[in-house]
Amino acid sequence: MSNLYAIQARLLAALQPDVPILDRLRDAKDAGFEGVEIDLHEPNRTIDEWMHDANAVGIRVSALHYGDASALLHPDPAQRQFALESLRVALTDAGDLHAAGVVIAFGTSAPPLPDLSPYKTRAELTLDLLNEHLRWLEDYANAMDVALFIAPRADSPLMRTAADAAGIIMRRTNHPRIRIAVDADAHADWAAHAALIGCAHIAPDDTTGAAALGAAGYTGWIAVAAPDIMPAPSPVPTPSMPTDTFRGGTQPLPTSSAPTGGTPVGGTGGRVASGAISQATAAQRRVQQAALQAMLARVRS
Repeated sequence: MSNLYAIQARLLAALQPDVPILDRLRDAKDAGFEGVEIDLHEPNRTIDEWMHDANAVGIRVSALHYGDASALLHPDPAQRQFALESLRVALTDAGDLHAAGVVIAFGTSAPPLPDLSPYKTRAELTLDLLNEHLRWLEDYANAMDVALFIAPRADSPLMRTAADAAGIIMRRTNHPRIRIAVDADAHADWAAHAALIGCAHIAPDDTTGAAALGAAGYTGWIAVAAPDIMPAPSPVPTPSMPTDTFRGGTQPLPTSSAPTGGTPVGGTGGRVASGAISQATAAQRRVQQAALQAMLARVRS
């Protein structure tokens, strides 16, 4: 099995800010990308719209990026429960989109748990709580035939490297649906933990990452990603709000679920129908399309 290449929707939006999403996806597919990785916290964008546009273009959704899941470790039980429920919805969405899974990371958005020494230190309590959450989430991921990808981050208090993530996964040996999402800054970690890598992110100018993943024996999705692969955490909704009104953790469901497609993100100030691009921007669009092709050729080299 060979690797499949995706592009983060957030990076695609930065490269083509004035192009409707449907046309961005079409350009990515024409450039040779097989998939797109979407952010669950993207404003004014629903899972149904992503499904509609991806199907219309014939491009796959490689993964859903949930972002900062630190609320799973919040001292407040209500916040933890809400985070669990929102991740359950995210895993359901991944299954609906036939994506490989959901990417999560652990930043610093939640206050630390208490130190219960001599019973348990803060670090021990945090790892035990995370392990219990992962057991429950893995059961749900297995039911949806998707995976949960945990992404190390250099600024994370919980897991900074692939080795840290591997240690968390291997605390219980039967976690086949929990895998590591590696990024471009940690090539040295890849070979040692290749069997646990579930998805990979590389920078647009990375000419060695794909080769390093191949040398490590990895075969799966490689997403060309924006410099910071974790979106800024969205404000945590009040836990008393009904969880079935949200998809992807913090996004309200629209009043109508009818797919609309072609929604721009930034640059236009409103909804633009697919194809509504003026002749004045045609030359710029061709430059953007060529840049996408060059980017994919560069990371594949």
